[in-house]
Amino acid sequence: MKLLDDKKLLEKIKSSRKYKSLSEDLIKNEINDFLKKNQKTNQIKKEKQALKQIKAELHRIYASYQKKNKRKKQKYLNELTELIKQKNKISNQEFNIQLLEITNKLLSMNRSTKERLDNYPVFYKKLFQLTGKPKTILDLGSGLNPCSLPYILTNMKELNYYAYDIDKEDIDFLNDYFRIMKKSVNKKNSLKTKASILNLKNLDKVSNISSSDIIFMFKLTDLLGSKISEQLIKKLINKTRFIVVSFATKTLSGKLMNLPRRRGFELMLKRNNLKFQTIIIKNEIFYVIHE
Repeated sequence: MKLLDDKKLLEKIKSSRKYKSLSEDLIKNEINDFLKKNQKTNQIKKEKQALKQIKAELHRIYASYQKKNKRKKQKYLNELTELIKQKNKISNQEFNIQLLEITNKLLSMNRSTKERLDNYPVFYKKLFQLTGKPKTILDLGSGLNPCSLPYILTNMKELNYYAYDIDKEDIDFLNDYFRIMKKSVNKKNSLKTKASILNLKNLDKVSNISSSDIIFMFKLTDLLGSKISEQLIKKLINKTRFIVVSFATKTLSGKLMNLPRRRGFELMLKRNNLKFQTIIIKNEIFYVIHE
């Protein structure tokens, strides 16, 4: 009996346009998980079925939340570049108005950030009232959330912002965005940024991330599963003052959930002696977790 070839599965998945830019580490992880769970039926004739199931899982944890349009993203980056060139020629008020217009266009490119669009100012205000102004933020599974940076930077003189995700194209885009945004910051202020690939299921690599004031984990725990999410939170709480975990209060089809608060998640936090406060906005609930 010939067994499924993990290298061949990886090659076939990476050849798909939809998944070619995903972290190879993440794809290998999903292949290995599938093979472990299906050892008894690990036969070459099952290759099509294996590919279908692995791709379905990759879609669940990543692609279902994406709204990709590379041309539009580049167009908005070009608009941002041109605006910053004009910064000294227009008033601060006009600059800020145009900056937020471009920011909102960028945030509209992703399902989760688009849903959050009208609530970013209120959310960050409430969050920083609970946490104080952070000097360092880590954004795990960031998507396009780092493009909300102009809403975060209000009245901040110093910020380090590090984003992590699993798609190389998204990481390259974010680093281009960060490079442009740094030019918008006044010389008296400090903004350090970087985006990197990180598979959150690889707990050893997660252990190597730097310390911070706040870690964002927006809409991640449903995708990762309760077991991995608990392991992550237990590791991360030793590296930060606050972890902010969010959950959708609507399904992907747009229906309101009957129980938007996550009682099982709250019980897990209490079991690990962690405290929390909640912030609720339209479509989303945030748990601000601390020791």
